[in-house]
Amino acid sequence: MTTAVCFGGPAFAGLASVALLLPTGVAGAQGDSGAAAMAATAAAQLTRALGTPGNERDPFMPCLLAMTLERLGQHEESKALYRKAYDLATGHNPPAAFVRPFAREKLGSARSP
Repeated sequence: MTTAVCFGGPAFAGLASVALLLPTGVAGAQGDSGAAAMAATAAAQLTRALGTPGNERDPFMPCLLAMTLERLGQHEESKALYRKAYDLATGHNPPAAFVRPFAREKLGSARSP
């Protein structure tokens, strides 16, 4: 079963909601055309949101896009975005606290401290 979460707010100004597939929906995303379409829409909207002024230094934005692209099977693109998210996650704040260990795990030992 695919579970979707919609995000909104100032970080997504000018966009409709952004839907992300949660880990519980990974299997469904690969076989369910509705879930795949939702993931593709989420990827497009997250790409636009990443280009919004103020979001370019937020490590959470490329991490969200990387998670979405990974579910779409775009592994090289997602890996590059995990690297970007990891490199941006240098602050002492909630986005960095989530992104840094998550991206490190996704990238493997290449980014271990």
